Amino acid sequence: MKLFHTKKALAAIALASAFIAPLTAVAPAQASTRAVCSHDRKSVSPCTQSVAATAGSAITATQSLVTRGLSSHVAFALQRQTLPAGLTLNAQTGVVSGTPTTESAARTYFIYVSSGSNPRRLSATGLVASVTITVNPAISSFMITYDSNSAQSGLASTSLTQGGSGSVPIASNVYTATNSAHFYGWNTQADGKGTFYFPADSFTLNANTTLYAIWYFNVTITATNLWPGENGTQPAAAWVKATLVSDPTSEVLATSLTIGESKIIKVIPYSTTPISIYFTGTYPEPLITLTNVSDFTGSGMQQISDLSGVGGTGNGILLQVDNPTSDGSVDLDTPIYA
Repeated sequence: MKLFHTKKALAAIALASAFIAPLTAVAPAQASTRAVCSHDRKSVSPCTQSVAATAGSAITATQSLVTRGLSSHVAFALQRQTLPAGLTLNAQTGVVSGTPTTESAARTYFIYVSSGSNPRRLSATGLVASVTITVNPAISSFMITYDSNSAQSGLASTSLTQGGSGSVPIASNVYTATNSAHFYGWNTQADGKGTFYFPADSFTLNANTTLYAIWYFNVTITATNLWPGENGTQPAAAWVKATLVSDPTSEVLATSLTIGESKIIKVIPYSTTPISIYFTGTYPEPLITLTNVSDFTGSGMQQISDLSGVGGTGNGILLQVDNPTSDGSVDLDTPIYA
């Protein structure tokens, strides 16, 4: 029987061969150390590309390589190089894609271009594209838990979370205290004795963290009228020591007042340390009006012999009141001497 092949038969065989054996690029014997974008009226583009990746996250695939001046069959391959684990090179398109699994320093990979009329016999073209790939360490996500701090706010224990890593902004307060306390800021400790952070502050999130809402009450101290101490020779004045919300680690001299002055101090709710008010005068004449605060000792005012510890001189009077459970006030008045 006489065998013969028609042109259509030959074309069909060639097409079948293309599917049977994928195109394989041929690299020159000498590895390239640079991209060759054009050569002998042939070109490849984009000739150079770069990828900044993160381990564990899929990269944005590189662009397909487009060639000009080559035969119909083109293939792409690396020579003596291996892409970072998890990434692959598409031999037909030149696209690098995938999800890198491990960190790797910046490195340039050279993609060789081969071409030929026979898909099973390609030749090196002298064209070399390149892609520089950097794989950064995996980003771990951590959480900030914002606790309503029921011990100070009266709220049932409530928390919100914020995810991320690295530098993140501190969230605003979304809680409303049931005891009418005012929000001051966030702290790493529920008693406010840790580190304070305020909304919009930058926080380095590198571990799971709980921040507690810190609350305060306003106590208004008014020196309506004061009698000079030391038989009228000492200037009339008052001094207040308290545990302030801004520094709850210790009792501090919060403020001083002269006659007619009124000042507000911000105190941590339910502190076991009383507010101490020192003022000039002679016990027991002064009249004191307390609103939403109470006498800490239950015995009223005490005569003291030395005001130097708060900035005064000579003897005076000390009144201690409980830390408030709501906004309160203390009015100092000595009308008997007015």
